Amino acid sequence: MTESSNEQALARAAVMECEQEIQIIKASLRKLSASESDVPNTLEIFLVKAEGIDSSSSLKVNVQLSSPVEDATLTEMYDPSNSEPSDRAKAAFQGVATAVSTLTVSAIVDEKEIGSSAPHDLAPLCVVNAIDRNDKYETEVPIAVVAKSGDDEGKVEDQDLEVSNESEESTEAKVVQPTCTLTLRLVYKPSNNDKKEELYQLLNKKSEKKAAALENLRKISMNMARTGADGSPSKASATTVAKPSVKPGFLNKKKAEVSQARSFYEKTLGPNSILRKSLGLLFLTKDYLIFFGAVSFFHFGGQFLALPAPA
Repeated sequence: MTESSNEQALARAAVMECEQEIQIIKASLRKLSASESDVPNTLEIFLVKAEGIDSSSSLKVNVQLSSPVEDATLTEMYDPSNSEPSDRAKAAFQGVATAVSTLTVSAIVDEKEIGSSAPHDLAPLCVVNAIDRNDKYETEVPIAVVAKSGDDEGKVEDQDLEVSNESEESTEAKVVQPTCTLTLRLVYKPSNNDKKEELYQLLNKKSEKKAAALENLRKISMNMARTGADGSPSKASATTVAKPSVKPGFLNKKKAEVSQARSFYEKTLGPNSILRKSLGLLFLTKDYLIFFGAVSFFHFGGQFLALPAPA
C-alpha cells in the first residue's frame, strides 16, 4: 500500500470516527428530549479545610454568587462521614447560570471580617460531561482570602522583578500574601437543559471536525486521482493517452442518409404523413360526424321520411 493510500485510509477512518461520535451525541439528545423533567440545576458548597486560621477561633465563611445574586453563610466544617450535612455546613443555590456566574468568598473570624477572595468563574468549576450522564459533579478548589486594602492584617512584601530588555531596567512590584486559604467542595447537579446545551455545543464541535476531515479526505482523493493510485504522474498520463475514456468528435457524428424510397414512404404512408394523420382524425371523429349528420338530415330533409297522405 502506497503512502497516498495510507493517508486516504487514515482520513476515511477519521471521518467514520467523527460520525460515530455524532451519532452517540444525537442518541443522548433523544434520551434527554424524551424526559420531561424541568428541575433547575443546583450547586452545593461545603467548607472542607481552612488554613491560616486558629482552630480555637470562630470562623464563618460567606459565599456569594453573581447570577443569581444570592449569598449564604457556612459556620461548620464539612464532615464526609455525614451523608446528610446540616444547613450550617452547606450553602445551596438553584438555577445558577454557570456560564456567567462568579463565586466570591469572604472570611469572618470572631465576628470580624478578615478579608475576601477575588471573583472566581464557575464555568471551569462546573464542567458537564453530558455523554456520561452523571447526576452530579464534585470539585474541590482552594480559595485565597486576601485582606482588604488598609487592613493591618494583610501581609505585603516587596519583591524585585527583573525584566530583560534592551535597557535592562528593573521594576518593583508588590506581592500580596493571602490571610488564609479556604478549601471548598462544589457539588454541581446539572439540569436537563444544561446537559442539552453542553451536548449541542459538543455536537457543533464534532460537526466542524467532521467537515474538516471530509475536506481533507476530498483533497487526498483528488490528489490521488491526478497522480494515479501508485503516485506516478507519468504512468497516469500515459494510460490516459493510450485509452481515452471519451473519443474525440463523438458529438459530431453525421446522420445516415435516407433513400428516396424511404423518403417517399414517409411522406405518403408513413406515421407522420398527412394521409395517416387524416385517417386517424377521421377515426377519432367518426361518431360525432354520424351524429351531427343524422341530426342535420332530420332537420332539413325530414319530409322525405314522412308517410304519404291517405287517398
